[in-house]
Amino acid sequence: TGKELWKKEKVGTYHASLLRTADDKLLVLEDFGNLVLIDPNPKEYKELARADKISRPKTWAHPALSNGRLYLRDDTELNVATLNAELARGLRMLLWAEHLELIGEESMLTVARHLGHQRQRLSVDERAAGLLQSLQETLGDPLGGLQLMIERAQDNLRRFKAKQPLVGHLLPYLTGKEAKQQGLNFHEEHGWVEVP
Repeated sequence: TGKELWKKEKVGTYHASLLRTADDKLLVLEDFGNLVLIDPNPKEYKELARADKISRPKTWAHPALSNGRLYLRDDTELNVATLNAELARGLRMLLWAEHLELIGEESMLTVARHLGHQRQRLSVDERAAGLLQSLQETLGDPLGGLQLMIERAQDNLRRFKAKQPLVGHLLPYLTGKEAKQQGLNFHEEHGWVEVP
């Protein structure tokens, strides 16, 4: 009938994209990167969940939802968010395992296929399940996993200063002043440390 039933101010700065989910909820992606799940109740605005800054600002492209994954495109990159909690936990552990160099690249791919329920030989899939269990025991506690990453980053800083190879991909976050105090060749205009 064209009659306004309710109004919500400040949903996006200039733009917000809407997607209807399979259970008739609305996913709203605001242009500054917030994702909001709404119950489309005709009587009132009812926000069910919110994830702030799931994407970068300048998110103008319409998102796509497929097989439990939300594809988000901002002004520089494509991001994928999973709506499957088990998959999200497993992928977080794989990312941490990569940063800590706990398992090799081939093993990571095998575990990723296992998490995604992709077909692979039974013996390979059983090995992947065992690796995932091992990662769960090592990294399952988020605070414990974070502590491992802090320790690895500090160790890698020592390795970097001694011109030794890094283990994994981690270095501590340092301000320009801290980098210079550590005696590192820091390029302020680029924000990175280089080997002299």
